[in-house]
Amino acid sequence: MNTARLSWSRCIRRSGEGRVSGDPASPGGAPCIPLLRHWRLLSVGFLMVAFSAVGQTFVLSLFGGEWRATFGLSHGGLGLVYSTATLLSALLLIAAGHLVDRVALPLMVAGVVLGAALGSVALALSVGVPGLVLGFFLLRFFGQGLMTHTAQT
Repeated sequence: MNTARLSWSRCIRRSGEGRVSGDPASPGGAPCIPLLRHWRLLSVGFLMVAFSAVGQTFVLSLFGGEWRATFGLSHGGLGLVYSTATLLSALLLIAAGHLVDRVALPLMVAGVVLGAALGSVALALSVGVPGLVLGFFLLRFFGQGLMTHTAQT
């Protein structure tokens, strides 16, 4: 197992030095794939896209019946709350989108994940419609908005 890891790291290093994919000089004759030199970034991006589901409509809609019953909202009332939070999130996302280019990536990822977690907690602990709006806003802004934006940038 250890030798495979060493071979892989040498392959990555060689591809970073200008060697091309499938270079016969790669260790063990295994092809080097330059794209995989950044496997950590690709993994983080993949996970962020996957975990952005917490802010997506297809997940939030699963709980619509419970929220309507708990808060005494009609279908239209819940739709108004949800669309208000989504619109506010979209407007703020226009202004906050540049942060991914200016903030260090580990700090940005931590902030986005923390924001989505706070949105989940706010939604779980909401006792009124304002708490519902806050929870929806945080989940739409951090979960669906910035999480996918950070992953794709």
